[in-house]
Amino acid sequence: MKRGVANHTPIVTAPEDVTTGHQPWMILQKPMAKTRSETLFETWLASNSLPFRSISAERGVSMPDYGVTIGEAEIIFELKQIEAGRNWADEMVHSGEVGKFIRDRITKSKRQIQAASKGGKPTVLMIYNDYDPFQLFGTEDHDFEHAMYGADTVVLAKESGRLVDRFHGDGKSFQSSKNTSFSALARLRQAGRDAEVTVTIFENMYAAVPIDYVSLPPPASRSSE
Repeated sequence: MKRGVANHTPIVTAPEDVTTGHQPWMILQKPMAKTRSETLFETWLASNSLPFRSISAERGVSMPDYGVTIGEAEIIFELKQIEAGRNWADEMVHSGEVGKFIRDRITKSKRQIQAASKGGKPTVLMIYNDYDPFQLFGTEDHDFEHAMYGADTVVLAKESGRLVDRFHGDGKSFQSSKNTSFSALARLRQAGRDAEVTVTIFENMYAAVPIDYVSLPPPASRSSE
């Protein structure tokens, strides 16, 4: 079964020199190197026998990265890496706003995701943490949940200090009238003694085009909040 598109190296040559019969130069156009997230995602797809296609970007048009056939449907995936522009080991203390990395990637992916969703296909923004060697900082479950539905907020009684209410507050990226083109977010991770590649999907309850989760392979876990 075909699982991908082979990377061929096109050869561009100059017209033959009419005086010598030789070609004065030759240029080899090298294919672009895959990112770490692309390599890991393709590894996961192959291990689950899921056929896929790479989606090439047309000139001037932002396109998602992959189309993956699962069951009867094709799901469109956009891959984003978290790269902080600094070395993790150089920092003594690591701090940040919960969910910020995820919110930023949602914003940067809107055009690609909207184009696929308008075509009636389910869409997934997949995020890979290439900053933290443990792939935790900024991409834990609560980072996804806060970015999608808002910060976990509690209300305490002034006198007793007892819990009165608890809800998702500020920072919502997904609402019934906001970013419904995203069917889900996903975390791509390689961890553990065996460096296992795993995918965790976080469902968007407001998705315009929901995913058929029953058709997903068992290794892909799902989180719905």
